[in-house]
Amino acid sequence: MSVFKIIRIAAGTLIGVLALLAILIAVLMRLDVSIPASPMRQTLVNAASAAIGHDIRVEGEVRLAISYFPELLVNDVHIENQGEWQNEDMLSVRRARVQIALRPLLSGRFEFSEVVAEGITINLEQQQDGRKNWISNLPRSSQTPRPERGRTEPTRVMPDTLDNWLIETFRLSDVEFNYRDDTMDRSFSHRI
Repeated sequence: MSVFKIIRIAAGTLIGVLALLAILIAVLMRLDVSIPASPMRQTLVNAASAAIGHDIRVEGEVRLAISYFPELLVNDVHIENQGEWQNEDMLSVRRARVQIALRPLLSGRFEFSEVVAEGITINLEQQQDGRKNWISNLPRSSQTPRPERGRTEPTRVMPDTLDNWLIETFRLSDVEFNYRDDTMDRSFSHRI
């Protein structure tokens, strides 16, 4: 068998598989298929908690809608205050929906076609001693020795830029903002 025939058969097989995959995705998009993602719940919560430095709990449903732009739907998300604060939650969201494009993921880019959150309550507090509940417990930088010189150089934990991220639509609705400052003995509330 010649090399060109093998390449032609492999290319035909690849094109056939890609065509079947495209048809399957089109059918799933048409049927609006979503599956409960409860098994993923703890993995998502652990990853998000580690990323922001606050404990997160999800009390509602977690669903994954399958399509070319998969959607993650999460209900009743709570970012907890750490330590002794007036409110149990620093932030709570009644419903969140994130839609991401699949094709850019293959090249390492995150393209969110839509990020939507509804029923948001934000509780920011500053205590008498100056501590703030929105400061995370994550280190901003750490000192790592450079073996060639023996000096230390800061290493960023968080990326300096978000070059690989794109959000087309970002929408927040029904937002309640509460701020309490014990150093000035004042509080502020506003609803948007």
